[in-house]
Amino acid sequence: MVYALILGSMASFIMDNVLHLNVFKSFYLYHRKWNWWQLITSTFCHADRSHLSGNIFLLLLFGRSVEDELGSIGLLFSYLFCGVVANLCSLFLLPRNTISIGASGAVYGLFAVSIVSRLGDVFRDWRKFVEVSVIGQFVISRVFEEAKTAVRGGITGVNHVAHLSGAGAGVLMIVLLQAMTAILEQKNTNSNTILQQ
Repeated sequence: MVYALILGSMASFIMDNVLHLNVFKSFYLYHRKWNWWQLITSTFCHADRSHLSGNIFLLLLFGRSVEDELGSIGLLFSYLFCGVVANLCSLFLLPRNTISIGASGAVYGLFAVSIVSRLGDVFRDWRKFVEVSVIGQFVISRVFEEAKTAVRGGITGVNHVAHLSGAGAGVLMIVLLQAMTAILEQKNTNSNTILQQ
């Protein structure tokens, strides 16, 4: 699935920035007058080659990590959930003349998902401990650096709101899914209890 997401971004970039097909401008998230599908399609659009290459490089690394842990459907859901939440936060917090594009919100979400989804296993599997230690250091430093940059006024043209809210969405998603799983397991255990008299 990670390769499909990458190919989607690459195809969108070629159609928009190389072939200049105007229809792809309708995929951007226009804050002044937006359409629901732009919450998703804008995550596949990129402003220039460096924007694209940075996002797909991190998508490859962290997308594979999430796909290994949660499977293809888990990766797709994580990418879309974090990307949509990041875009919704951008819509509500940024000026109306903003146009949002890029996978960064979804990718920051995958940063968080790749760490938080493994936390329960770090003491049972030494490989998970190593993964969380290595990946976690990168993710935490990246998110803190992003927060510091945003507090200082940010960098023009960079959607710090999407980055931070994408990471928050990833944490929230895993915490909610783990809580729901625990509740369902408890109900299943309770329904399987046989009382002897």
